[in-house]
Amino acid sequence: VVFMAFSTSGEWNLHSVPIGGPASAGVVLNLPLQQYGNIGSFLISPDGSRVVYTAQQDTEDVYELYSVPITGPASSGVKLNRPLVAGAQVVDDFAISPDGSRIVYRADQEIDEVFELYSVPLQGPATSGVKLNGGLVTGGDVRDFKISPNSRWVVYRADQQIDEEAFGYRAPLGGPA
Repeated sequence: VVFMAFSTSGEWNLHSVPIGGPASAGVVLNLPLQQYGNIGSFLISPDGSRVVYTAQQDTEDVYELYSVPITGPASSGVKLNRPLVAGAQVVDDFAISPDGSRIVYRADQEIDEVFELYSVPLQGPATSGVKLNGGLVTGGDVRDFKISPNSRWVVYRADQQIDEEAFGYRAPLGGPA
């Protein structure tokens, strides 16, 4: 069982406990958060081996994407996004491919307030990540996406050609754009 809980020291943590217990076998999955930091959201991989989550773990007020074994320890987790530009963060709009091989996420990773689409292996490293969308027009963003059931494609909507007019596109799950 994976759940978020507020600790007695005043912070949120992501926990994992075997479904059969005992509670004492539980572990905290995230590293310490920044002061007043939060866990955003989380997903469990299809095979139940890993938890992917967003959190303000490394930088104050900045959500980033992490992957950790469901049994912990937190120190074995990896950051999945590349370094973010100032003011940027990973959006709580990410998905694990049905085959469990990759994570697809949206972030303004390269230009603040320009949200693009990225794919990275479930266990990282972040340097293996690729951008999935083509070039965007000024003011353009990737708006949303879905991964195909066979884990081959990512279909997304973006204003790549005309600002404020979203069209549908597809890219291979592992890139390139």
